Amino acid sequence: MNGTERINWGKELEHLIYNQIYDIDKEQISKLAREIIDVGSVVRGINKKMFFIKANDLRIQLYYIADDDDVKGHYLDYEFKQEDCYEMILLYSFFIAGEYRFENPIKLYNGYVHTIRQYLESINIQTITMSEVQYLEHKLGYEGLPFGCVVLKDLPEIDFYRDLFGFDYFKFKRVEDQKYVYLLYNGNNGFFKIGYSKNPMKREKTLQAEEPDIALLKIWERDMSFEKSLHKKYFKQRVRGEWFRLTFHELWELREL
Repeated sequence: MNGTERINWGKELEHLIYNQIYDIDKEQISKLAREIIDVGSVVRGINKKMFFIKANDLRIQLYYIADDDDVKGHYLDYEFKQEDCYEMILLYSFFIAGEYRFENPIKLYNGYVHTIRQYLESINIQTITMSEVQYLEHKLGYEGLPFGCVVLKDLPEIDFYRDLFGFDYFKFKRVEDQKYVYLLYNGNNGFFKIGYSKNPMKREKTLQAEEPDIALLKIWERDMSFEKSLHKKYFKQRVRGEWFRLTFHELWELREL
């Protein structure tokens, strides 16, 4: 099962999640700071951000608090057993990435899944992650799951983005003298590169020599004007040069081009 098969995207889900995301006001943050040491460290400026969960049985709240010029926060309130709960966690993680402009959404998603796992096991619910299932199946030849285990859907970052764009690396045939616009992902910092090259795959390998967690996600047979139009479109998301910090909506736009 790949990343996009795990996630059931849809407008109905998107509307649902935004109805379940709440702002945390300063009074609530002050109260949380008295209860939770790490929240206090953000309030005092020692740390820039933190996330945690609160749970009552399977009713779970995912909190995120950060010092973003001023201390602010949000939380997602949802029922863990409800349908599409992982999709909600993922869309919430992308919401946080867009709201705060420095969080890697897939790292945050996996952080929440790991924290939920700790909670579930603290109330004697045995868990296993999707990555562990795949390891058991492919590396050890193990079939089936441990009896009574809840399978938690973690997401390997690069695999998720490759699946999202569905780029077939092996079917792509480069044409001599043809130039291409391409989209690359850097798993080290969560940034995306919109570039222009005669050989995007060679460009990928060159960058991988500097930072191994680089993945080519998509190629367009377009000229440099197309690259410039994308740079202009996502100007506010530019980090430096051809590197951008993109939200889920922007990635979906690029996926559909």
